[in-house]
Amino acid sequence: MLVAVLVVSTAMTCYNSVLIHTANLVKANQRSLLEFHILNYIRFDLTRHAVGSSSVKAGKTGGSSYVNFVESIDGVKKYVEYRISDEVNGKWTLTRITRDYYYGTTLNKRYFTVISSLKFYESPDQKFIILDSNTYGEVIIPKLLPDVQVISISVRKVNNLEPQR
Repeated sequence: MLVAVLVVSTAMTCYNSVLIHTANLVKANQRSLLEFHILNYIRFDLTRHAVGSSSVKAGKTGGSSYVNFVESIDGVKKYVEYRISDEVNGKWTLTRITRDYYYGTTLNKRYFTVISSLKFYESPDQKFIILDSNTYGEVIIPKLLPDVQVISISVRKVNNLEPQR
């Protein structure tokens, strides 16, 4: 009976450790995925909607950093600003403000809670916007995409089993 109690006790301790480890992994993945989605959203907005590289600016005012640009969707121009606030209770707020291009009136404001610090700044050569995050490090976004068009992608089977370097 004593042996059975020891075996069950050991099994329950191991099971508890596995559950705690799994919960920690899920929490870390959720934080990482949330930050990835925010960075990807900003990257997509900048690269697909910004009008010219001269309209993209990044900087810092007080304790918050920002990136702003002029976007054009379906011929309608808007002024867009992403601003990351100072830390409050271990969290940061990312604000996306859209203003009318000609009159400057606020059209829309969106708030996103960010669990880790983000910073926006321009590269020394002023060709890139850099988003600095704790999880992913420096995410480099070109102000202006190259003027190219992908015509085709060709794939062929290779019999060589050695990986190509």
